[in-house]
Amino acid sequence: MLSFAQISVDGLIRNYTFTGNANDSSGLNLHGTVTNAILTADRFNVPNSAYRFNGQTSFIDIPFIGLDLLEYTYSVWANTTTLPPFGTGTIVLAIGTPYNDQVINTNNSVGVNTGWGGNGYNLTGPPQYIAYSGQALAINDWVHITMVRTKKKLSCYINCELVKEDSTFQNHAPSYGNDQIARIGARQNGATFFNGKIDDLKIYNRPLSYEEITEFCRVITDDSLIVPDDSLIVPDDSLIVPDDSLIVPDDSLIVPEDSLIVPEDSLIVPIDTSSQLVIPNTFSPDNNGINDFFTIKNVELFPNLSVSIFNRWGVEIYFSKPYLNNWNGGDYSDGTYFYLINDGKGNTFKGTLMILNK
Repeated sequence: MLSFAQISVDGLIRNYTFTGNANDSSGLNLHGTVTNAILTADRFNVPNSAYRFNGQTSFIDIPFIGLDLLEYTYSVWANTTTLPPFGTGTIVLAIGTPYNDQVINTNNSVGVNTGWGGNGYNLTGPPQYIAYSGQALAINDWVHITMVRTKKKLSCYINCELVKEDSTFQNHAPSYGNDQIARIGARQNGATFFNGKIDDLKIYNRPLSYEEITEFCRVITDDSLIVPDDSLIVPDDSLIVPDDSLIVPDDSLIVPEDSLIVPEDSLIVPIDTSSQLVIPNTFSPDNNGINDFFTIKNVELFPNLSVSIFNRWGVEIYFSKPYLNNWNGGDYSDGTYFYLINDGKGNTFKGTLMILNK
């Protein structure tokens, strides 16, 4: 049975999925303004689902309203294309006046304050909280960063695991300065531009728990559904049906008359499937005109039917409502996937789907 991630929406005040644009889907409609950043493929290689920043002039401004939070959670996926010069860093997210702000950034140095992480400047008292992974940056590698600030500490999670906490100074309110700007991909003064890709930025007005944070990286909870790569390889010759196996001897079609007499109590009544969904478990989108699409029989009888397709890690790669029997697998390779179908009448169907010969 599939079990899908339940990413919390409690306290979610910004949700930038970057699916075709920089709009906010939290419900507050506080959309971003894009400057020189371009849409690109995300970590699942889905086109136009993340933003590419050029490291020189690219950034996205988001409305500051409501972001001067006493406690918060910032969550984002990022992929740096180049390393900053040694001893410097680049900005993924900065909220507030430079050096009086709350940031997620990279830091290319040595020691505990290197790698992915962030700073949280304080309104009074000691200058800032600092929490970094302490591990050297790797280029062209998608990483999930979560920064959580409470009244007592700043915590850094990398790929949903806690790597650093700074609780040196407690009970200090965060600083946002006077020139309050929120910016993705650069600091507000036009410096420390990020060179790479950014996706799925979420901002919460509360600290998320560890259990909630793990949902950002976990989408299938049943390990039995994780399919080893080598088990998805189907030998070509196993798909070939010998021609002579299709030849039926003529005399095998002759049925003795007395064999047609069936006792009444043994009659089998066939099930009428003319009004039921018939869901295939395989299709082969090789553009030969045969079985090129994931075709569900009788789908036209269910106008509110929805289809979700998930990869073997449980990440949703396709969704359509209504479904018109028009999915050909997109850019995804041969392998086993999972479907979740709601017929719009209160019934849900789950199962595996294999793409072959793509």
